[in-house]
Amino acid sequence: MRIFWSEPAIEQLEEVRELHLRRAIFRAVMGLVQFPKKGPRPPELSLYPELDSPHPLRELIFPGLCRLFYRLDEKKGIVRVVGIAFRGQDVSRSWLEEAMRGLGTGRE
Repeated sequence: MRIFWSEPAIEQLEEVRELHLRRAIFRAVMGLVQFPKKGPRPPELSLYPELDSPHPLRELIFPGLCRLFYRLDEKKGIVRVVGIAFRGQDVSRSWLEEAMRGLGTGRE
């Protein structure tokens, strides 16, 4: 698996001031290279199932800190980090749509 970060996700990661959290996020994402299905599917998908295709949306949870959302494209061998929602941030339909809009931009 290759990891691809969208521009919004990169910007959100840069907002993380605590170096230990930034490193933990980066290590967790790198772990997706070997275990891309590690993260559960976000519960919001039951409200917005149309946002879950064509590639499954998953998340990594950092309790009390943030949630990192990613899409898994098994056919191409790519994990696409789409966004990070910080503690207390509402993950609404519009937030998810905005995060996924950034998939065309970013870097590996």
